[in-house]
Amino acid sequence: MSKAIGAGDPMGGSVKNRWRAFSSRHLLYELVIKDIRVRYRRPILGFVWAFLTPLAMTGILYLVFGRFLKIKIEEAPFLLYLTSALFTWRLFQDSLSAATTSLYDNRALLRESRSPFYLFPLSIILVNTFVALPGYVLVIVLSAVQLHGLSWHVLLLPFVLAVHAAMTAACSVIAALLYVRWRDIRYLIETSLVFLFYATPVFYSVNLVHELLPAYAYRIYVYNPFTCILTLYRVAFIKGYAVHVQDPAIVPCIIIAVVTAALLWASAVLLYRVNKKYVIEHVAY
Repeated sequence: MSKAIGAGDPMGGSVKNRWRAFSSRHLLYELVIKDIRVRYRRPILGFVWAFLTPLAMTGILYLVFGRFLKIKIEEAPFLLYLTSALFTWRLFQDSLSAATTSLYDNRALLRESRSPFYLFPLSIILVNTFVALPGYVLVIVLSAVQLHGLSWHVLLLPFVLAVHAAMTAACSVIAALLYVRWRDIRYLIETSLVFLFYATPVFYSVNLVHELLPAYAYRIYVYNPFTCILTLYRVAFIKGYAVHVQDPAIVPCIIIAVVTAALLWASAVLLYRVNKKYVIEHVAY
């Protein structure tokens, strides 16, 4: 009986698949809860550190560029412009940095679990997305106070966050798989993140880039996925930003962000299938 169910019975296969799905969801849940507890149970301020760190970084950049260098942003108040990007950037940067070594760091657990090992980097994305939510609420409150209300575009925020999280998750799975083969990937990613931070309009205006770059280079810059994600976040957070932003246009940014997320996930799935056996052999055992 048990042999028949395990080998050929469709109902047995269905039960087995459901059990695997339940086991994977349970492991993912446990990984998320464990990560949150480990991060914030010991520190005195606990979960407050989730947005104290990016707030400190915001304060430093605001003093340097807003007060000392007197940078002005036409599209929005500089502090609001800055915070709308920094919480977004920290979600991507912290997730990718932590997920890169997640398979190797959890190799002992990989030996015991038969669940898909991509759950380990995915759990980090879920934790960091959850941790980013108070920061986003703070930006919404700041925007409502400074601009005396919110735009209806704030309703786009869940969609933008979902696309952003999907892009981050796909990049994280790819980085974690590559790290198993090449340890230098970690340092390459760290260097690339520094470059991307300054190559993305976090604390300077897109209009400034328009003035400095030739037309063809500006088009490449303004419609890269990272700039598009920041643009969509700012449209959602900042009332009136959509009026000031004629280029990049909102609809092309949405299309580019969604297509990029889909392509990254297709690459992550392909890389997972190709490297699954290698990862199991070199990490789990």
